[in-house]
Amino acid sequence: VDFSHADKQYVKDCNKFCQSMGLEPFEMVLTPRYKGLQCFNKIVTNGVDCDATDLSVTMTYTQNGEKLSKPLKDANRVIPDLWVILKGNLTCHVNVRELVLSNDPEVMKHQIMRDYAFKDRLLKHFWVHGEYPQEADAGLPESASSPYEEVPVPHTLQNASLFGQFALWGSVLGYFGVLYWAYYILVSFYIIIMVSHITGEILANGQSRESIPFEGLTKALLFRMIGREGAAKPESKPARVELNAVEPEPESQIPSRNVV
Repeated sequence: VDFSHADKQYVKDCNKFCQSMGLEPFEMVLTPRYKGLQCFNKIVTNGVDCDATDLSVTMTYTQNGEKLSKPLKDANRVIPDLWVILKGNLTCHVNVRELVLSNDPEVMKHQIMRDYAFKDRLLKHFWVHGEYPQEADAGLPESASSPYEEVPVPHTLQNASLFGQFALWGSVLGYFGVLYWAYYILVSFYIIIMVSHITGEILANGQSRESIPFEGLTKALLFRMIGREGAAKPESKPARVELNAVEPEPESQIPSRNVV
């Protein structure tokens, strides 16, 4: 969501739904689309009416030391998209838990809402402390049965592989005598994507939604056609989050990891 009237209203609707379920309004996440998950759960069990074992994954991001995952009302909140990721120095912190879900729609709805309440508290803990809890804390069980692990990223190998692929394609295209045309097609495509992104960001009042190329411009045009253009971010101080007690549903856990 961004800061348009429609999205602000959506956040309010999510808060009302939480209250109708007997939960405190979420501050870091929106309410889940539980109906879609009910259909997915049937696939996991091959249509058999029984419990399904799934994984509940919570992710938060930091970039150059700044926490991007902020409260929904924080004007400086950043949802990492393609362009944010390509800037580099992005760290993804991951918490993974085993979650057993019922195939009864009403039971599952409550299970998923309780799981999202747990996710909301995890993210608030990270927002305040800069890390997931390592020990039991105010209703939050320890995040893993073992300490978080940093998964190293082989940057040198990845870059060597990338340049090797470029060299291979360059050799093949040069062999067939089309390297000159391929170069101009590649540059033209890059310029088109750049112009598309900048135009979409301007039309969305500074909001970037580029998960895939041309998505930002497409969404900005569609939103403006229906009168839902993104509003400019309001100037505000970073939100202060108070941790509220939430009773998570007891579920087994598997080791969680910090992923870089």
